[in-house]
Amino acid sequence: MRRVKKNKGYRKLYAAGSLTLEAAFLLPLILAVICIVLYLSFYFHNQIVLEAIACESAIRAEQIKDEAEIYNILDKLLENRLLGGVVTKQQVFIRENEVEVILSGTMNIPGLAFMNLLLPYEELSIQGKKTVPIYDTSSFIRKVRLYEALKTMIIEE
Repeated sequence: MRRVKKNKGYRKLYAAGSLTLEAAFLLPLILAVICIVLYLSFYFHNQIVLEAIACESAIRAEQIKDEAEIYNILDKLLENRLLGGVVTKQQVFIRENEVEVILSGTMNIPGLAFMNLLLPYEELSIQGKKTVPIYDTSSFIRKVRLYEALKTMIIEE
């Protein structure tokens, strides 16, 4: 009978040891998933910030129409806004009928260099792009007034 009790005690020790072993395998996996989710949220944050800054600066460029001033505005808007990312290229194109702002950057992820088997690159690219048409407001107001006058003439007849 004593022998059975020893076996039960052995089984209890074995179960406690297997729990430690399972935790040793699961903990790095759980930490890796948490890190992946964290850096993925940083990536989407940076992408959204670049889109918003490109949109805001394109709207301002449509009003200002001076490339040097727009680059100054871009520098102010981009200051300390990205999480783990760097803007590598800023482009502003002011044409006759539209303004286009393109922001490109990279985001470094620690440990990605060790994953060359899965991903062939070490950094992720982020980009924000916005095109805004330029409207001639005076001619637009003249057209609206003309249409209103035509509307009143049609209603009166």
